[in-house]
Amino acid sequence: MRHALRVTMLLTTLLHGGTDATPLPKRTLNADMTLTYLRVPSEVSHLRELFTEGLFYGRLRSNTFLSDPRHAKMKWSSGIGGSLLYQSAFWHGLRMRAGLYTSQNPWHMKRDDIPSLGAGKGTMSRYDVLTRSKYGMTVLAQASLLYRTAKSTMKIGRQLFESRLTASNDTKMIPNSFEGVSWQSDIVPRSRIKLGYFTRQKLRDHTDFHSVLAYDGYRENDDGAMHRGLTKAKLDTAGIDPRLIVAQIETRPLGALRLLANYTGVPDLLHSMSFDACWRMQLKGGYTCTPAVRYLRQYDDGAGAIGGANLRGDTTGYKEPYVLDGELLGFRVDLTKGPVRVRLGNTSVADKADLVAPWRGFPTGGFSRAMGQYNWYAGTVTKMACLDLDLEKAGLLPGAWVCVRCAAQDFDDAKPGTPADSDVIETDLMKRFASLPGFFLKARFAYIDGHAKGTKADPTHGDYRLEINYLF
Repeated sequence: MRHALRVTMLLTTLLHGGTDATPLPKRTLNADMTLTYLRVPSEVSHLRELFTEGLFYGRLRSNTFLSDPRHAKMKWSSGIGGSLLYQSAFWHGLRMRAGLYTSQNPWHMKRDDIPSLGAGKGTMSRYDVLTRSKYGMTVLAQASLLYRTAKSTMKIGRQLFESRLTASNDTKMIPNSFEGVSWQSDIVPRSRIKLGYFTRQKLRDHTDFHSVLAYDGYRENDDGAMHRGLTKAKLDTAGIDPRLIVAQIETRPLGALRLLANYTGVPDLLHSMSFDACWRMQLKGGYTCTPAVRYLRQYDDGAGAIGGANLRGDTTGYKEPYVLDGELLGFRVDLTKGPVRVRLGNTSVADKADLVAPWRGFPTGGFSRAMGQYNWYAGTVTKMACLDLDLEKAGLLPGAWVCVRCAAQDFDDAKPGTPADSDVIETDLMKRFASLPGFFLKARFAYIDGHAKGTKADPTHGDYRLEINYLF
């Protein structure tokens, strides 16, 4: 370990381009594992400086997953790797970016157990393991050209795109990314507009870019939230090559009010509209109260007739088995004071159809979703309570943050195609180290207590995760 850290610090010095003992960190890691860039290349006046004045961003990381289902074999996986991202300088508004990612698996389950791997699948490509006996992944997940003006940027190529239903979701080894074109602008005062048109997607456990909404085993979109009835064979027969279109505006018309409107659609299959609103209120005694509401409406545009109303194909109990119209209504309230935040949330999915969202942005995210849970099936009600504590602000542990989340998931018992009811308790702990800037630890523990009825499988299991990061 010490030898590895010495090598890392040497690489840090070389990539920083100097020997300054305390250089400004290039990036910092957020609690949701997204990255905030603190140092970016500047504008240059000569074409020859486009690359010479660029910056490298390095990351070493490992992820370990352990799951112990009741009455089943223990599942585990460990990935070791990282990424090297290069960002050129700006030249007349143009910039290039490329990001190479790798995840290697020196220790892993037997090949025959890989299909049942569960959460640990993010450290490898199951398709590569089963067809090529290849456990490691190395992929160019980002490769884009960006052009910026005073208030807008346009990006073409392989990229990360964050919106209500799309996300990099970089909580394992390699982020979820897209191929296409996007535009982002601040031309509207106090607002951020995002537009995206994407032809392909690469999930976190894939080495190739694939369809944004077609299922074909592990070869195409096999996300946990993917609609298994929308198979590539059926879409090919219908002459549909899915494309993903996103339009989003987030605005703050008043300082305390935040509004978000999002459109996400796949022509000839389905599309959705969602709206968020939250209001920040200052109370007596130093408390801050922030209530929020979310409404999402999914419109069927032909996908229901192809795949049915259930994500797994069992439409028993659905009022309209071949219609994918759906709705979600969510409420939450945050109460914050100093280092403590308490959140109470609730989501209710209408008794119509399941919501389709295999692009790593979660319909119930931030309101009721617990780690690894998919709670946007038709007729599902979820209640959640969450406690966030900044241990450094509380004077307990420097550079540390903890979150405890409890969720009660009430799925529709009359629908065998949905999961069994369950209660979830989850704890997240993240730790930074002042003596080694760029080094982060994140541990996550969850216990899912299932209440199986009828033919539904018992979801009871423990889920344990450990992530180690070093940014340089």
